[in-house]
Amino acid sequence: MSELNNLFYSKLEVERWNAERENASARLEIARIDRNMWFLLSQHEPVASLEIDRDLLKLIFAFIKNGQISIFDQALRHKEGE
Repeated sequence: MSELNNLFYSKLEVERWNAERENASARLEIARIDRNMWFLLSQHEPVASLEIDRDLLKLIFAFIKNGQISIFDQALRHKEGE
């Protein structure tokens, strides 16, 4: 019976570590996206040459991060009212 318990425990360990790896992979991808967004915002020339409003770009990136359309709409209405 001890070997059977060890087998079940080992299977649980494998599942747990697979979940940890998937979580870490997702967090790495999010960190890369954040890095790329901040890199684009830090570059003056590409943003200026594309005639992109930096504040609007920040709003768009904030929406990408939090995914809440209501916050994006509210911020966009506030920006348009300026």
